[in-house]
Amino acid sequence: MRFKFLESGSYATGGCTAETGCEPMVETNYVYVELGDSPWEITLAGAALLRITDAFMKGDTYAVYDNGVEKPILETPGVAEFAMLLPNSDNPGFCYEDPSFSHGAIVLAQGEHSLTIKVLYSPFGYGDAYFRIDRIISTPEPLSIMLLGFGFLGLGAIRRSRG
Repeated sequence: MRFKFLESGSYATGGCTAETGCEPMVETNYVYVELGDSPWEITLAGAALLRITDAFMKGDTYAVYDNGVEKPILETPGVAEFAMLLPNSDNPGFCYEDPSFSHGAIVLAQGEHSLTIKVLYSPFGYGDAYFRIDRIISTPEPLSIMLLGFGFLGLGAIRRSRG
């Protein structure tokens, strides 16, 4: 979801609501949050990954807070260069993968969350950025499945030799 902010020390505000035309993404593991004024309230049925990235103009850094706790659960690192309106900088996936944009991620536990984002540093005094929350869907690792299969083969061999 896209959020807006002003100078360093300010808190992010929404901009992604049904009234402004933001639509939930169709991906099945994505958690949609309507971004009015913060804090943004969500309830997770299971663990989820929160990712945040600077966008549009390089140089902004953020702190993410949860449930009114004074210590942030995540701070994005500073970057070496500042730049305005770069190609693809409106694409959150591109910005998250580009190491020259400040970004970070943290796993949120199942349950109630009340999220706020504070701008730690903003060289331009305003901007927009993105965050998203993806459900963590646990799938067995291939090695685990293979070991389980070998175990069943071994049990079958033992049973055959006794029978």
